[in-house]
Amino acid sequence: MINTFYVANFKGFKEIKIPELGHLNLVVGKNNSGKSTLLEALMLYSAAGSESILDEISVNHDEKTRARSRLQDLRFSENDNLLHSVEDGFPYEHLFYGRKFSNKNTIQIGEIGNESKLLTISYSKRKKDDHGNQNETLKLLQQLNVIGSEVFLPDSPSQNILEVRKGRSKHVIPLDELIYRRHKSYVEAEEKQRVNFQYVPTKATSMDELGLLWDKIALTNYEKYTIDALRLIEPNIEDIRFVQKDERSSERTAIVKLFDEEMIFPIRSMGDGIIRILQLILNMYAAKDGFYLIDEFDNGLHYSVQKSLWKMIFSLAKQLNIQVFATTHSWDCIQSFTEVAIENEQMNGTLLKIGKSKLSKNKGMPIVTIFNEKKLHAITQELVEVR
Repeated sequence: MINTFYVANFKGFKEIKIPELGHLNLVVGKNNSGKSTLLEALMLYSAAGSESILDEISVNHDEKTRARSRLQDLRFSENDNLLHSVEDGFPYEHLFYGRKFSNKNTIQIGEIGNESKLLTISYSKRKKDDHGNQNETLKLLQQLNVIGSEVFLPDSPSQNILEVRKGRSKHVIPLDELIYRRHKSYVEAEEKQRVNFQYVPTKATSMDELGLLWDKIALTNYEKYTIDALRLIEPNIEDIRFVQKDERSSERTAIVKLFDEEMIFPIRSMGDGIIRILQLILNMYAAKDGFYLIDEFDNGLHYSVQKSLWKMIFSLAKQLNIQVFATTHSWDCIQSFTEVAIENEQMNGTLLKIGKSKLSKNKGMPIVTIFNEKKLHAITQELVEVR
C-alpha cells in the first residue's frame, strides 16, 4: 500500500501531489481533469515502467507504439488544400508532458519523498558508438534475442532510447525503428520491482478473459463471493459456469441457473449491469496483494446496487490485501462510497477531487482536494457537491 502519490511530466500532469491516500480511493473530477491519467500512472508505477504497459496505454488511445504507427495527423496543404500526413515522432513520446521528449522532461512516479522507489523514465540520444558502448548495445540486442552472440555491430548512427529506472534496477527501451522493428518482445522491468495490479477499463471485458479469471477461483470460497455479488441484481441466481459458446467456436460464455428453475441461460441476457458486476468481482481477485484500478466504477450500474457493491468491495479489499483506486462522475456513486466509508471502521475510504488551479501563477496545473473520513461526514450531512 502507498500512503502518498507523486507524478511529474506524465501526459497532462506537469506535476501532481497527493499527500494522503486511503485503503480505498474514489477519484472524481470534470472531463479531462486527469482521472484516467492517474490510473495509468499507477499502472506504470506498478509495472516498474515495463514496455508492455507503455504499449497498452498507447494502444488504448490510438497512439504510436514501436509495434505500430499511430493514426497519423492530417493537415491541409496551403497550396493544394489536400490533406497530408505529418511525422508522428518516436514511440511513447506522447506519454511525456507536452507530448515531446526533452532533457528536462523526465517522467517521475512514486510516493512523495521516497527516492528509493521512484520510477523515472527519461529520453536519451546516444552518440555514435565507440568500442565501449558498442558492446553495451550488442548486449541489449542479444538480451532481446534480436541477434546472436556471434554477431558484431558495424559503426551505427546515434541511438534514441528510453532509460527506465526504479530503485537500483534499470532497463533500456530502444526507439530507433531499425532496431525495434526486428523483434516483437517487449522490454520488461525486473520482477522484484513490480507490484501486482489489475486494471478494469470502462468497456466490458471479453467473456474469454472473464473465463480465464473464473478458472483461477474455481472450487474456492471466492466462487461464493462472485455469486453473492451477482445476486445484488438477480437474487435468484443459484450458480454460474463458463462453457464453450458452441461446437464451431473455441470462445467461451457464462451461463447461469436460477433457484427452482431447470432452464439455464446466458448471463448476457440479464443486461449490462450484471456483466459489470461479474467483471469487477472477478478482476478483484486477480489484484490480490496489489492495486486494483477501476475506470468509471458505476458504468452500467443502477444506483440502487452501488452501496451494497461498495460494501462488498471494502470487505474483499481487506481479505485480499488490496488498495483500490476507482474513478466516477456519478453523485450516486460518490454518495454510496461515502456512506460505506463512514460505516466501515477497518478500511479507510478517501475521496480525491482532481481539478485545475485558477491562480495566475499556476493556472491550469492539477490540484487535488482530499476528503478523508472526517471530511466525508460533512459531505453527507451538508450534501456538498464534489463532482
